[in-house]
Amino acid sequence: MQNSEIINKSKSILKNNYGKVMLPFFIVALVQSTLTSQDLIMSIAESLGVPIAILLSIVFVSVSASLTLGLASFSLSIANNDSINSNKIKDGFSVMPRAISLMIIYALLILIGFVCLIIPGIIFTLMFAQIFYIAMDKPETSVIDCFKQSASMMKGHKWQFFKLSLRYSLNFMLSIFTLFIWALWLLPQMYVSTALFYKKVSKV
Repeated sequence: MQNSEIINKSKSILKNNYGKVMLPFFIVALVQSTLTSQDLIMSIAESLGVPIAILLSIVFVSVSASLTLGLASFSLSIANNDSINSNKIKDGFSVMPRAISLMIIYALLILIGFVCLIIPGIIFTLMFAQIFYIAMDKPETSVIDCFKQSASMMKGHKWQFFKLSLRYSLNFMLSIFTLFIWALWLLPQMYVSTALFYKKVSKV
């Protein structure tokens, strides 16, 4: 399945469901953006002190990691043509320790890749792009095996996924000309497209 087919299929799945998915995706994106804001952490550190800022940072990372898995679960359910159930976003909180472990290891690997050279960082990002979908689709898979399976799945598919991600990134940039209104449609479409991509590579 080519990227154009993946995008068209995501549009087809969402055609009559945008009203049900726009708000959940937007709210989670807004919450995650707020929780990962460095300005917020710095502001808390200045007003409440560094220890409180560190404690809240741990809480924010835990919530953000859980929401990431929840979005993967929600996106997969939509890609599978299940009934739209935004409560799937809560699935990540039921496996919070797993979510935190995945996020920390993933962030460290990406950081190491970018510290060494930019290219390895990009390669690691693409190589381990499927870990969150694997974690929710195959709950019996260990954290380390999620990384191993993602690396295996992405062999020969990294370039295609890079182009898919780049296409959505450019579309999000262009949405500024619509005062980001277009982004309300792009956000669920991007997540469903990546879920469809996961379904494709998981069968290889």
